[in-house]
Amino acid sequence: MIFFADESIEAECTSLLRDKGHTVHSVAELFPSISDTVVLDYAVHSNAILLTNDKDFGELVHRQGLAHLGIVLLRMRKTSALVKAKILADTIDRHGDELMSAFTVISSNTVRIRKD
Repeated sequence: MIFFADESIEAECTSLLRDKGHTVHSVAELFPSISDTVVLDYAVHSNAILLTNDKDFGELVHRQGLAHLGIVLLRMRKTSALVKAKILADTIDRHGDELMSAFTVISSNTVRIRKD
């Protein structure tokens, strides 16, 4: 799968997904400090699912109606980056196809997938 990691996503997440064979583009590596709307647009044009810790993307897609190919919001504030990466990778392994065109929220013990 192809993912675009927002600047808020830890390097451990991008590294683990790459190790598992996924293509992961990263805001931090490519375009530091770009706006959320540009991040979302880049993800769409790259045919990528957006990975983020930033709940503002919910506002952009649900209230403003901006296009996306899938957004995965990580809500694990007190979780170490390594554990967060493992939970993300496990979720992708279990629900990969369901993530396309969906808004997914992953917490430490819950995965909610909302299809648009």
